[in-house]
Amino acid sequence: MSSSRGTMENGVAIFSNQDSLEVEFLGDHTVPVITIAGVESAPVPETTQPEKGGKIMFTTSNVTKKGFTINASGPFTGKVFYIISSEGI
Repeated sequence: MSSSRGTMENGVAIFSNQDSLEVEFLGDHTVPVITIAGVESAPVPETTQPEKGGKIMFTTSNVTKKGFTINASGPFTGKVFYIISSEGI
């Protein structure tokens, strides 16, 4: 029985006033685990920002060997950094 240490990949998804974004992996991942590692929001002019201190929550869905979807709780402009790790076989 052969075994491997698994694979890791990281990336950034760039949102432009979107509440979801599909992401494709660079390689195949068996049993992928997605971690949202951080976010960087784009500057928003004061005149278009009705509330200060609003928080956006992120989740993932539709995870397959080829990709996944990042969902935001509201429209978001900025970068979402993620890490994908996979089990070895």
